[in-house]
Amino acid sequence: MQTSWKVFVGVGIIILCSLAIAINIYRLLLIDAKDRGLEKPKIWALIGAGGQHGEGLLLYFFHRRNHPKMMESQPEQTAFIRKKIQYLLVLDIIGFILFVAG
Repeated sequence: MQTSWKVFVGVGIIILCSLAIAINIYRLLLIDAKDRGLEKPKIWALIGAGGQHGEGLLLYFFHRRNHPKMMESQPEQTAFIRKKIQYLLVLDIIGFILFVAG
């Protein structure tokens, strides 16, 4: 059985984009946790970015609702990270299409 190159390219794109999305979600949550004054913001950002089914993100959202945002310290950087996550999701979908088409 011959495996198409599309499968390998698709899997590579999916893996790299998923890793980049997780890293960028961590960065976004770290900025948000610092803006809200959470104790140990790195730990909360790691919890929020972790998990395969979004349970860490739900836990972070439940914890942060008790901490109102004091100030938005880096609005340009958060907008840039959000835009980057959107582009990575599009690339992830393209990788999935290549995987299925292969």
